[in-house]
Order: sequence, then structure tokens, then C-alpha cells
Amino acid sequence: MNARRDILERLRQTQFEAKQPDLSVRESRLQEPLLDRFLAEAKKTKISVITESLDWNQLISQLPGDKEHIYSDDVLPIDTAYSTAYDPNTRAELDIAIVKSKISVAENAACWLEDDELAHRLLPFACEQLVIRIQRSEMVGTMHEAYALLGKGHGFGVFVAGPSKTADIEQSLVIGAQAARGLTIVVE
Repeated sequence: MNARRDILERLRQTQFEAKQPDLSVRESRLQEPLLDRFLAEAKKTKISVITESLDWNQLISQLPGDKEHIYSDDVLPIDTAYSTAYDPNTRAELDIAIVKSKISVAENAACWLEDDELAHRLLPFACEQLVIRIQRSEMVGTMHEAYALLGKGHGFGVFVAGPSKTADIEQSLVIGAQAARGLTIVVE
């Protein structure tokens, strides 16, 4: 028992007060324009980004997979029939979901999706192709800035920063196992 007490006493003597880091939000540390950084980060994670004027019909025709079951959280000029209501019981049939993001983050090309804005919280994970609409004016530089804007008291919310990817111990990459196979971001 003496050895145990000696070890514990030595541990107590070596402990020190750690200075906590300053996590206050400062001006963005990014030197380059936010949109340029966002585009660079999106490219790294295989996110398609559209920054010029958009023909929604052309975008939908270019997305891979079926285009029979399309959801949009807003009325869009699309020739293909789509729904502005979402029933989670038919989630296996959702080909494309088009949603809006309140906040986007340049440092990692992440977009904030919140329960209040989604027809159902399952929506961004149940579709084959996810299209997120963001506003240039709502883009921030860092995650610290994004969380400061979000504040507290939110229900469900998630940052989406690319299509779903997972790999097992044998390093077999599977795309779309837990969420959308593809992500397209439309900058408005």
C-alpha cells in the first residue's frame, strides 16, 4: 500500500493550474475573401458549388440518379414535379432535397441546417442528392463565429460539410451510407 500512496502523492504534487484558452470570437482570421476560401474547402471535400446565375432545371438534370421524388423547402422555377411537403415514411423514395441554410462557414465549407427550417430533421440524411441554398451575406469565416451567431436554445441542428462517406477497417470507402451521396451548394 505504501507504493500506491507514494505514487498518488507524487501525482498530487505535479498537478498545476492550466490556463484556459481564450475562446472569445474575434474578427475572422481568414486573410482571403470568404467565398474564395469556401470554394477551396468545398473542392477538397467533393462538394459541387454553383455561384453564377442558376437554371434550376439544368441543375436537376445534371444531378446523378433518379429525379422522380424531389422535395424543396421553397417554391422554385422547376419544370419537374416536386413537393414542398415531406413525409418521413416515404424517405426511401426521396431522390433530391433542396433546402436553405442560415449560416455557412468558409473555413470548412459547412452549412448549418436547423429543425425550424426543415420539413423534417431526417430530410438531409434521407435523400440521395442534397442541394443547399446559401446566401453570400450569411457566410462567416470560422466555426467560432458561426456558433456565436447561433447562440443557445436551439433544438435540432447540424453542420453539413460534404456528402456522406464512411470506411471500415479494411479501408473500403462507402459513399452515401448514412446520408446523401452528393452535395451541391448554390450560392445566392
